[in-house]
Amino acid sequence: MCWGTGMGKQGQVLSRLHLWGYLTLLGAVSAPSNREGQQHPGMGTLARRDGRQQGSLVGRSNLISLFRAHRNDMENIFPFLFLGAIYSLLDPSPTVARIHFFIFCMGRIIHTIAYLLQLKAPTRSVAYSVAQLPCFSMALQILLATTPYW
Repeated sequence: MCWGTGMGKQGQVLSRLHLWGYLTLLGAVSAPSNREGQQHPGMGTLARRDGRQQGSLVGRSNLISLFRAHRNDMENIFPFLFLGAIYSLLDPSPTVARIHFFIFCMGRIIHTIAYLLQLKAPTRSVAYSVAQLPCFSMALQILLATTPYW
């Protein structure tokens, strides 16, 4: 059975938002995390008192980078989900909505990878900018749809 079969246009768009929103959140939370006292493959165990890694060359700065990447993802994904939900209520074209959601998801995944692997500066900036384009587009469409009611 295909996504959106037997649904109206609004139901198809909401199902796409759920799919791409879930994939984006899954990408954000699947980044390896290391909690105090827990063992993770390839990362060793975080010492309880001094924050040092035992059994690995991965240091505290990498853990801080992981937490910052996760926080950055959350700061961008939740507003996207909010805008996407309101945008879905405007009854947009399912194809256009799917393109919006796909671009955001891929941009955030590339941004997170660039952040964690510390790739060269333009990679992360371009990925962030590309991921924000659908958000600006949806916000503009929401504003244009609501201006007659002002």
